[in-house]
Amino acid sequence: MAKEYHCLPSDLYFIHDEFTAWSFNRAVYTFGSELEADLDASEKGAKSTAQARRKRQMCMDKWMRTGIDPEAQPPRKFADPAARMKKVTPNA
Repeated sequence: MAKEYHCLPSDLYFIHDEFTAWSFNRAVYTFGSELEADLDASEKGAKSTAQARRKRQMCMDKWMRTGIDPEAQPPRKFADPAARMKKVTPNA
């Protein structure tokens, strides 16, 4: 967003303290640089544009998993057929 408006992130958030503004700008730059490098690396070796897009989305999903236990299992993409069978009860 700061690139579009041609200003520093601290200006967008109205941070006036010089050291706090510098620290905030540095943190945003560091985060953005790491994310951008990881996104670029994730799409290398993709055979099509659609595959590159999916790889980038998977990378973004990994980065944006805030507040989730890193040891936790990622959400499943498909329904478990065994779970569906548990819901069906035979008529007696």
